[in-house]
Amino acid sequence: MPAYVALYIGIAIFKKATVLGTFLGTLLVSILGNGFVLLNVPYYYGDLIIAFTLVGAIILSRADLSKLFGKKSTDKAVSNLEVTS
Repeated sequence: MPAYVALYIGIAIFKKATVLGTFLGTLLVSILGNGFVLLNVPYYYGDLIIAFTLVGAIILSRADLSKLFGKKSTDKAVSNLEVTS
């Protein structure tokens, strides 16, 4: 499961699967896992948190954040100007 979490975190960061994104996702999952061990968190709680992280990464990778924050894409504005001119 940590491999899937790392991949989807990378996709959520860069909006496509990249080696750098997967590396950053792996780094985050490793830090979480080591932190759970240092804090003596039971393994099932750690797995639960990693599972929630996976669900959150999948939601972020599928979400169109420009609609969420109300930002308009400049590409559409430029293409509309070229069509009407």
